[in-house]
Amino acid sequence: MAVDSFARRFKATTGLAPYAYVIEERVRRAEMLLRETGLSIGTIAFRLGFSSQSHFTTTFRRLRGMTPRVYRVNSSPEF
Repeated sequence: MAVDSFARRFKATTGLAPYAYVIEERVRRAEMLLRETGLSIGTIAFRLGFSSQSHFTTTFRRLRGMTPRVYRVNSSPEF
């Protein structure tokens, strides 16, 4: 299958371009790690394949409207 055909079919099926889908999945996994682990934000960024913590933070903020730190604070269970 040609690359452009794949990209069109993928977007028609998922609603996202292939790269956007990969980034969205990385951010979803990051949300889970931020909620359920005590890993540092830098460690999460590198485990999920971001080139730097800064790139991760910028991407997370663009997609979720808040930084990973704010997300972690807001999603932590309150006792």
